[in-house]
Amino acid sequence: MTPTLVETTDTAVGRMVPLSVLRPSPLNPRKKFDDATMADLQANIAAHGVLVPLLVRPSVACLEVIDGERRYRAAQAVGLAELPVIELNDLTDGEVIDIVREGKSRATRYLVAK
Repeated sequence: MTPTLVETTDTAVGRMVPLSVLRPSPLNPRKKFDDATMADLQANIAAHGVLVPLLVRPSVACLEVIDGERRYRAAQAVGLAELPVIELNDLTDGEVIDIVREGKSRATRYLVAK
């Protein structure tokens, strides 16, 4: 029997989600983003798309962006409709703060441990 191929927005590294379901994390201490570096990121994303998935966790009626807020904001600015994400479930606020502070190396250790 030949398997049937099904179209999906899932990818090997996560899945694509509408930008409209994403929200910045209130736990992210970064509130200001440099205009020049954001302009560069916007140009890059407009030309190539978002190449690195955002890390998100489920929240009430949305997905909270744990890592990748700059990419999220730049994608918003250039009008992308969806972004690649990796969803991390069952994270405490403390674990989210650790990920925000330590970047992806902490998130990678979490993914490997699960």
